[in-house]
Amino acid sequence: LEIYEGDSPENCRLCEQHATKKETFSVYNLKIGVNYLWRVISGGAASSWRRFAVADEAPRWLYVPGATNVRDLGGRMTSDGRRVRQDLLFRGSEFDRHQIIKPSGKQMLYRRFRLKTDLDVRGGTEIPPGYRPPLDASRVNWVNVPIRPYDMIFADDQCAQYAKIVKILADEKNYPVYFHCWGCADRGGTLAFLLGALLGIPESELLADYEYTTCSIFAERRVGFKQFDSMLGKFDALSADLKRAAELYVGAGGATAREIAEFRRIMLEA
Repeated sequence: LEIYEGDSPENCRLCEQHATKKETFSVYNLKIGVNYLWRVISGGAASSWRRFAVADEAPRWLYVPGATNVRDLGGRMTSDGRRVRQDLLFRGSEFDRHQIIKPSGKQMLYRRFRLKTDLDVRGGTEIPPGYRPPLDASRVNWVNVPIRPYDMIFADDQCAQYAKIVKILADEKNYPVYFHCWGCADRGGTLAFLLGALLGIPESELLADYEYTTCSIFAERRVGFKQFDSMLGKFDALSADLKRAAELYVGAGGATAREIAEFRRIMLEA
């Protein structure tokens, strides 16, 4: 089974190959809003081309065996009409301790997503002395930047931590990047909100994305939570424009205008 990304056989790119003897086959992790072609090859003979399209509806949930709450931050449209690139920046659960990634999940990260950076925002006892990351260090660079969630991001030490993450994401060599805490619900959810705001994704989309964690194995996450609302209020105090508020926040922590612009250049389609 061969699956190509594109509109026609003359203008397509092979993205997946699978060996199977089954009459049906499940395919995961296709991009939203993209057209695909597929065909079956057997004994040197190829079937006719078939086509399908993936709905242009975010979020793009991803299947990584052993992990949960995995999503691509890409695929959404910004307020100024630009699309966030897919297959570059992912959020999801941890790979060890509470959630244990399976060998097939690791291979998916290595081969399908070509992951380069494991951005771990856990801290304290979650990272014991002598900690060894679960992913192959020769393939994936582990970076630890502990952060706190919700309105706690306005504590004295947190602004610099979030700005440090923007600096990492301003370097194209680090991509693709997967960031996580335990379940990417609170700390990871807060980071996803901030990064989405920097990219210019509408606030209504970001609020909905926060609540989508409820669809994972973790407890309900709902806008209206006291600390979440407090965070929104603090951003509003910086600027009525959420994108500008996010800029001011990470800028106060040390992220430069050039680094913010480079993060956007990497993540946004022309």
